[in-house]
Amino acid sequence: MLEAFSLDWSSPIPLEEQIVQQLKEFQEVGLLHNAHQLPTVRELAVELHVAPAVIEKAYRCWQQEGLINFITPIVLQAKVAGYSKEQFKTAIGQVWDNLKNQE
Repeated sequence: MLEAFSLDWSSPIPLEEQIVQQLKEFQEVGLLHNAHQLPTVRELAVELHVAPAVIEKAYRCWQQEGLINFITPIVLQAKVAGYSKEQFKTAIGQVWDNLKNQE
């Protein structure tokens, strides 16, 4: 899917908006069904020759618009890995606490 992205550097439309628009189009035509298929922030930034912050902003915007849920794939990965609900809650709690402590 990476090769499907194309940015217009001369456009007045910000790069992150161009990326969000393309993600929407990929969803509409069936190229993208869930967050599992998304390239990582780093992969897409390297491919498009943009700063990772541009990709992060695009992904956040896309998620805020309710176009994709990033949580479900994480939960599915934990289930496949054999985590119980309690183990998953504990792991998420630890990540949350670590992030809180970094503030």
